[in-house]
Amino acid sequence: MRPPHWLFLLRIASLLGLAVSVMVLIDYSAPEMAFCSSSSGCGAVRDSGFGFVVLPSGEPIPYLPMLGVLNFAGLFAASLLGGARQRHIAVGSLALASGAAGLALLAVQALLIERFCSLCLVVDGSALVVAVSHLGLRRAGWERATALEMRAGTTPVTSDLCVRPLAWLALGVLAVAAPLAFKSVARTEQLPEVIARLHHPERVTVVEFFDYECPHCRIALPELKKAIQAFGRPVHIIRQPIGLKGHKLGQRAARVHVCAAEQVASEAVLEVLMEGGPILTEEHFARLERLELDHPRLRACVESDRPDQALGTYLSRIEQAEFLGLPTIYIGSTRLIGSAPYEVYLEALEKAEARRDGQGVPPAVYWALVSLLALATLGLGWVRLPAAPARAA
Repeated sequence: MRPPHWLFLLRIASLLGLAVSVMVLIDYSAPEMAFCSSSSGCGAVRDSGFGFVVLPSGEPIPYLPMLGVLNFAGLFAASLLGGARQRHIAVGSLALASGAAGLALLAVQALLIERFCSLCLVVDGSALVVAVSHLGLRRAGWERATALEMRAGTTPVTSDLCVRPLAWLALGVLAVAAPLAFKSVARTEQLPEVIARLHHPERVTVVEFFDYECPHCRIALPELKKAIQAFGRPVHIIRQPIGLKGHKLGQRAARVHVCAAEQVASEAVLEVLMEGGPILTEEHFARLERLELDHPRLRACVESDRPDQALGTYLSRIEQAEFLGLPTIYIGSTRLIGSAPYEVYLEALEKAEARRDGQGVPPAVYWALVSLLALATLGLGWVRLPAAPARAA
C-alpha cells in the first residue's frame, strides 16, 4: 500500500475511534445508555466496573472512555502536524501504545468479562488499525505522504489519496459533534408496548415503578409529586410498587399498597409510608392506624395471597420494559431511572403534554445523514494532485 493510503487509513481510524469513544463516554456518564441497550454486551462491560475508577468521595469516574477520547484526538491532531518528522514521532508514541491497549482490552472482554461490547470492539479495532498504519508508513512513508499533501493542484489525477487539512478538521469536529448531538436530534425514547397499554388517551400518563424501602425511590416520589403540583394540569398516575428481594419492609409495604387499593386508599397509604425521609421503619406501619380504613380487612388481605397476582403483574411489566433499577418512572415516552430533582420531572411532563417526548429523527436516519455529511466533506476536500513528470529517455 502506498504511503498516502496508509496516512488516509490512519486518520479515518483515528476519527472513527474518537467518535465511538465519545459515544462510550456518554453511555458511561449517564444512568441510562443512549447508544446501546443496558442488557447488551455494552451494558455488561460497563457494569463490570473495568472502565471506572472510584474517587475517595465515592464518585465513579469513567476514566477508560476519557482516555480513549484523549488518545484518538491526540492521534488525529498529531497526524496533521506540519512536518513529517514531527508527525512520525508524535503519532508513533501513541499509535503503538494504542494497539497494545486495544489487544489488552479485547482480552479483558473475552477472558474476564466474557461478553463483548460492540462499541468497544470498534474502538479497539480502530486502535489496532492505527498501529498497523503507523508501521506501514515508517519514516520514509511519513516523508512521502507529507510531501504529497503539500502539492495541491488541479491537473491530471494520480491514485494518491490526499484531502485538504481544512476538510480533515471539519471531519474532526463532526466526529465529536455527532455523538454529542444524538440525544437532542435523534429519537431516543421508545416506549415499550407493555407501558404504552397503560397510557390515558387524553392526559399525560405517569407510570411509577418503585420500592417503598428503596432510599432513591423515597427521594424521587416526593420530588415527582412536587413537579406534578407545579405542572398544574390533570395527570394520569399509575403506581406499581415492587417488593425487592431482601427488602422485607418493602415487600410488606407493597402488599399493604395493593390491599389498600381495594378500599380506594392506596394514595393515603402512600402518603403515610413515604413520609419522613429515605428510611422505611416499623413506625410507618404503626401510623397507618390513624387512617380511616377497615383495618381487619386490610390485615386479612395482606396476609392472604390476593396481593401476589398484582405484584407479579407489576414485576412482569418492568421486566418486559427492561428492568434497570428503581425508581423507574415513565412520564409520557420519557423513562427516568433513579432519583432526580423536580425540575427534571416537570420538564418531562411539559414535553409529554406538548408531545415532544416522542419526536426526533430515527437513529438509523440520523447516522445515515452523518455518514453522508462525512462523505461530502471528504469529497469537497479531495485534492487532485498533478502527475509526476515523465523522465526523459
